[in-house]
Order: sequence, then structure tokens, then C-alpha cells
Amino acid sequence: MNLVVDKEELLRSIVVITKGLSSRSTIPILSGVRIEASADGQVTLSTTDLEISVRSVIQSRVSEPGVVVVPGRLFSEIIKSFPSASVSLVVENNSLQIKCERSLFTLSTLQSEEFPKFPVLDISQKILIPRLVILESLQEVNKAISRDETRPILTGIYMTITDSKLTMVATDSYRLAVSSVMLENNNENLEVIIPGKIFEDVVKSTTGDMLSIAITDNQIIMDVAKDTFITRRIEGTFPNYKQLIPTDFQTTLKVNKKDLLEAVKRVAILTQHNTSIRLMVSTEDNKLTLISTSQDIGNAKEEVFAEVSGVDVEMAYNHNYLLDGINASIGDTINLNVVSPLKPGLIRSEDRDGYMYVIMPVRIN
Repeated sequence: MNLVVDKEELLRSIVVITKGLSSRSTIPILSGVRIEASADGQVTLSTTDLEISVRSVIQSRVSEPGVVVVPGRLFSEIIKSFPSASVSLVVENNSLQIKCERSLFTLSTLQSEEFPKFPVLDISQKILIPRLVILESLQEVNKAISRDETRPILTGIYMTITDSKLTMVATDSYRLAVSSVMLENNNENLEVIIPGKIFEDVVKSTTGDMLSIAITDNQIIMDVAKDTFITRRIEGTFPNYKQLIPTDFQTTLKVNKKDLLEAVKRVAILTQHNTSIRLMVSTEDNKLTLISTSQDIGNAKEEVFAEVSGVDVEMAYNHNYLLDGINASIGDTINLNVVSPLKPGLIRSEDRDGYMYVIMPVRIN
């Protein structure tokens, strides 16, 4: 194999395919990146950890077609270190020579015959969605994705499309985030649970305009431009999130997002091991008071102006979960809706109807 490729183009592809590199596997070949150069100038880079397979295609000047597998992390670090210039890849005597300007690296190759074949699947459904639409919705729900592998259903994003309405839902049982948006020129319906971490990798590491999501019996294929990700679907029934969204609020606050965000951050400085902060709502004074107390250290208190309707109420929330819900909301104003001190609160954006964030309260001692 002998080829010359632009460093920036190669690096963009590497950023994508490293999402499929195995870091813990006892199978050495899974730590490698497979590079295949065709006579037509097409170079395909691929990785797999047997859970996810990733492929990225770029163009280069190929003098000699061929296939090689090299250690993925090392290859990535080498390319990242190069200046913006042309990179040559040449295979000689079971090694890959990587050259850029006056730098030359030689890597021992792995057995390409042992590298798993990229899956070829029978697709039952395929849908196209603007990538930026998915990215914006993902930013509204991704903090609520569970990282607890003992409950795999909650490590995914529940995604549906019904009557041109895209809805993405995530929950870790302590908070619930919902993002809905209307799609243009879409007549497809969809219901799938996509692994959250992989979905984030797909949407954030790629740069194309449209995201293609294809479904098989137990796999999901996601394509953006010349990048392809294949992963397993999460099987099971996602919690009935609609019944978890509170209604019939006793108290509603309308508050400036920036003011509340900064106040929570300041008050949270003294939370220490106690991660909750108390929120006291006064309807008479139209204010929200935030209080944190840390035993043997001290306490903090800050008042924020709020338009309040309803009754006075006092509740407590995990400050990290509260910050996530505020941060994810779009616009300058948020609404905090309270049913009672021991029932979930609801954060909504004044400027974005499709965003909802349900947060479980913490019992006040």
C-alpha cells in the first residue's frame, strides 16, 4: 500500500473511527484501525469493538492499493502531532511508514486477516433527519442519560417520530428530559432506543448535513456523509415517560435563566458532600431564595427575582441536576413549576415549547 493524503482530512476521519476502538478487549486486533486503499483513490478506515463498528471514507492519491491494520491509538496520536501538510502511508515488510514533512514514524502492523468484517445488514426501515436538528435535541436530553450499565434500558435515548414530530427522551430515574421538534418533509414513523453514548459520538464527531438512521431486527445503522456507525439496538420497553411529567402545579415561577444559573453555581460552592440546595419561594415578595448548608463549614444564601404565581413553597433539589436542567433550556427565561415539596418539579423554557425537564426533589431535613 502506498498513498498520500491531506493531514486534516485524515485527522477528521480518525476522530470519527476512534469511537469504535476497543480499549479493554483482550483481543489485540480490536485495538487496531483497518486502512484499505483502493485504486480509485478511495481510502476506508474502520474500527470495531464488536459492540460498535465504525467506518469512514476519504479520498487520497493512491499509488498502490492495499490493506493494513495498525494500533489505533498510536496511529491517532501520530497523525494529531503532524503539522497541516500531506501525509504519506507506505507499507513495507510488515510495517507502516508514516511520513509528514521531516517526520517519519514506523509502526508494526497487525494481521489484517484477523480483523472482523464490516457488517452487511438487511435494512427494514431508513429515515433521514437534519443532523443539526438531532444535535440540538440531543443537547437538551443528554445529561439525563443514565451511565448505570446495570439498567441498560436507561442508558439509551428513546426516539420516536410520529406525525412529523421528533421526540427524544432520556432518564436516569432522578431526572427526565424530553425534547420535541417538528420535522419538515417527513412522512415516516419511527420508534427505537438508541445507545446514548454512541448516539452522542455519531452526532458530535461528524460534520455532514443529514443523518440517516436505518433499522434492522437488532441493529442500528447511522450514516452521516461518508461516515457509518453500526451498533446494537437496546431491547426492552422504555418507561412510560408521559405519566412521569407532573401537571396541576400549585406554584409557577418565571425567572431569568442567567440569574438563576449563576445563583445556583454560587450557592452550590458550600454544598460539599450534601449535594442538595433548598429553594424557598415567596409569592408576596416575588423572589426565589436559594440556600445551601454544609455542616461544620457554613452556609450560603442568595435571592433571585422571579414572577411567582400560586402559593409559597419550599423544596430541595440536587444542585447538579438542577444546573443541567437550566443549562439545557434554550432562551433567556425559564419556568419552574412545582406541584408540592415532595413531588417532581418541571423546568420548561419560556422560548421553547418542546423542552421539558423533570427533576426529583430531595427530602428536606
